[in-house]
Amino acid sequence: MQILLGAVLQNVVGGAFALSSLAWPTLPPAPQAVPLASRDRVAVATGATSPTNQCLGTTNPDAVKIAWEQLKNPILQLPNHAAKDMAVRFVNGQWQMLFSYIGDRPFRFRIGWAQSPDLATWSTRALQVWDREESGGLASPDITQQPDGTYVAVFNTHDYDFRAWFSRSEEKLYYRTSTDFQTWSPMQRLVGNLWDERSDRLIDASLAYPSFGPLAAFKKGRNSLHLAYAPNGSLDGPWVDLGAPQIPGGLENYQFLMIDGVPHLLGTTLTTPPGHQYKHLPALYRLVGDPAVPTNWLNWELVSIFSVPQEAWNGGKSDGKRHELANSAFLCDARAVDGYFYLFYAGSNEVKRFNGRGYAAIGVARSQDLQTWAVP
Repeated sequence: MQILLGAVLQNVVGGAFALSSLAWPTLPPAPQAVPLASRDRVAVATGATSPTNQCLGTTNPDAVKIAWEQLKNPILQLPNHAAKDMAVRFVNGQWQMLFSYIGDRPFRFRIGWAQSPDLATWSTRALQVWDREESGGLASPDITQQPDGTYVAVFNTHDYDFRAWFSRSEEKLYYRTSTDFQTWSPMQRLVGNLWDERSDRLIDASLAYPSFGPLAAFKKGRNSLHLAYAPNGSLDGPWVDLGAPQIPGGLENYQFLMIDGVPHLLGTTLTTPPGHQYKHLPALYRLVGDPAVPTNWLNWELVSIFSVPQEAWNGGKSDGKRHELANSAFLCDARAVDGYFYLFYAGSNEVKRFNGRGYAAIGVARSQDLQTWAVP
């Protein structure tokens, strides 16, 4: 595997909308799950004309294995590190997962990379890790494919981008590419022509590929989702500032995906939605308008706040603080395989360790209608 400049690849054992005064809206009907009487009409049923934002890519559904009856949450838990901010994709006969790999002492974010043939058994004993020594770490990966089939991993530096003397730069966005999901290119800056000042904080990126060029969603500053696109089709830009969508409640940890031919955006709530006891819950939005018009990507309507069952490992309350129930989620449309959506999410049963983030692990739930979720 190629080693990126200033980064370390080693073997080890083992995004937000501006908080606004807008009220939470009444939920519109959720997308209807498509009954899968046969698997050969999946492209029509899901509207998937390209693999760009689909977790199965171009894989034949018959080759995908999900050992649901063998699963037990959390499906990925590391003995000395927390795990969250996952992105999942089925490539080369394996489920590939990139995630934030968090050390406690010293506290540091890196990116972990694990593999599984069936979601039940993960390669945690030979976990591969991405890091960048001159930064405070790496975090919040997302995985997509460009229209030509090239895999793209986007992520950000954590805590700071670089430090010099008594000053430092805020986090910045980066990407790496691969044609085989094995050998990755060196790190390259994302949207760097728009925001390159030390004070510009950019995290939690996700990519989509509409007809007008690559589109990036990311958190700009502390509480603001922002969008930018590259009209020339290159991830190197130049990028054009599209603006900030107006969505109530606040979101982070973004994921673009297609559901039944319509672009959707999954994020994690920053405030507690009405009728819920937790913040940091998965919220799904869908695009309003023609996706070929750049400014329409500023308009979204709420589909659903996902209610994942609480288990012993991901819920409860102590010292007046609620633990993480379903943070930094990733949604996989696997209806082509067995008729279900699969939601991967981070949870914890304490919020003291890992610099107050808790000993997070990764679980999974599934649903046929994006409303009712079951855990293994």
